[in-house]
Amino acid sequence: MLPIYERIGNLCKLNGTTIDKMMTEISSKNVKSPRDMYNGWRRRNSYPRADEAVRIAQNLGVTVEYLVTGEDSEIGKDFYCKYKGYENLLEYLPKLNNSDLKVIENAMKSMAK
Repeated sequence: MLPIYERIGNLCKLNGTTIDKMMTEISSKNVKSPRDMYNGWRRRNSYPRADEAVRIAQNLGVTVEYLVTGEDSEIGKDFYCKYKGYENLLEYLPKLNNSDLKVIENAMKSMAK
């Protein structure tokens, strides 16, 4: 099972956002550095508070259950559960050149139709 901070990072990539942007969007005004909050979870291998987990899950379009465990009891309704096991493929995307990315994008669009 992936640690929560890795799942958050993968979900940010899937949603076309960055950890910094997502953390800034979900953080309250009194948080000085949202990225430090994320890095704290990473260093301690800990979980966000319940209210933070809810805001993160809402922002990334997943359930809190998926965010925390990597599984969702509502299989079929959650995109990320349906494609569980493919999330590690995201680590290869930044290594591809633009023409390869375009080929993959076109193939995915074609298969989706």
